[in-house]
Amino acid sequence: MEDPQHGLNEEEKISSSSLRQRLLGTLLQPPRDSPTLPPHPYIIGLTGGSGSGKTSIAHRLEQMGAFLIDADALGHAAYLPGSPAHGRVVAAFGAEILNKDGTINRKVLGAKVFGDQERLKSLTDIVWPEIARMVRERIAEAGAEGKAVVVLDAAVLLEAGWQEMVHEVWAAIIPEEEAVKRIVRRDGLSEEAARSRLRSQMSDSQRVRQAQVVLCTLWEPEVTRRQVDAAYGDSGPEPALFMDGARKGSVVSRANSIGSTSASSVPNTDDEDSDYPQEHYKESYKDQRRRAHTQAEQKRRNAIKKGYDDLQAIVPTCQQQDFSISSQKLSKAIILQKTIDYIQFLHKEKKKQEEEVSTLRKDVMALKIMKVNYEQIVKAHQDNPSEGKDQVSDQVKFNVFQGIMDSLFESFNASISVTSFQELSACVFSWIEEHCKPHTLRDIVMGVLHQVKSQLY
Repeated sequence: MEDPQHGLNEEEKISSSSLRQRLLGTLLQPPRDSPTLPPHPYIIGLTGGSGSGKTSIAHRLEQMGAFLIDADALGHAAYLPGSPAHGRVVAAFGAEILNKDGTINRKVLGAKVFGDQERLKSLTDIVWPEIARMVRERIAEAGAEGKAVVVLDAAVLLEAGWQEMVHEVWAAIIPEEEAVKRIVRRDGLSEEAARSRLRSQMSDSQRVRQAQVVLCTLWEPEVTRRQVDAAYGDSGPEPALFMDGARKGSVVSRANSIGSTSASSVPNTDDEDSDYPQEHYKESYKDQRRRAHTQAEQKRRNAIKKGYDDLQAIVPTCQQQDFSISSQKLSKAIILQKTIDYIQFLHKEKKKQEEEVSTLRKDVMALKIMKVNYEQIVKAHQDNPSEGKDQVSDQVKFNVFQGIMDSLFESFNASISVTSFQELSACVFSWIEEHCKPHTLRDIVMGVLHQVKSQLY
């Protein structure tokens, strides 16, 4: 039987394969309706295994106007020094996982938990709740900005139980052989290493069972784009063959309808005396957005106030009484200026201390050299106790020097002409070349030494 609606990537005849392909990008089961979920924004949880093309789908959704939350980026932030999870991870796995700058070395940490399910669970029990907290903050920010749809891009969405935070789960799937090829090409791994990575993750069939929408990136990018556009946009393709009406529509329409009252439950607005005019329902969403915006703004202001309070408590000059402003509370401008001044003071002190440390290091080095020299002198004396008995005086040393200089002056005086300075200069260089040759100086020194020795002995 010919299929007149077959797509570019489908067979010409109706088959189970082509029908499954048409289900891609459609709503397979109703969205979650939980009182814990905010009515706005509408939240999509996007998940998929390694090599599934999940990231390209996320970028397409962002281009279409969705507010994107990257759980992997938040995961990196959860490991940073100062985060609530950082200290707990270090306490659980030891200081050897730290880099010199205090950040966590994720490769070292990964080696500690690899193949050990108990230790891996200990790690995820610390990190996943912190990521979930940051995700909720980002969702609140998106709501305050008036975003209609939020996409949570998370590879471990289902493993971490974060599907409770979303209205729909979208799963990106790909045949294993294609996933292996992509991982090998992208990450430079062997096929066995790529298969091992996939085996350690949730299977596509497990993801599909929990998904409202399934997408596949096996074909050309244009095919994937059409799937995403159909699932997200208002102008998707016609519903698939044999598909019931419940699967029609798009995320945009579902986001716009969530939380609204059905037509059957809305009071008759044709009655002018109705106690429930239609405007009441139109204003409800605006009120919710206004309330969410107010709450987010208040949270932001509280965070700023806490920051200024912390600065005032930490910076010593902010705690000192300033009679120029009497007993009034310090303004934000004064707190910032005092903080800047204090930071500059600390910077100067740090530079001064670094210079002092450098000077002390030089002194220590000089003392070490002196110590080595004295140790060598002591050792030489211990090895040859008789050495030094025939030591000569400084006068003898001076006599040797004087004898050398007297001999040189005799030749200098005999060779130098003082008729003019120019002639003097020429004679000096001539004298040096003739009388200061190494063998000449050696003969002079030997003669002086023999003379002094004969005087001593």
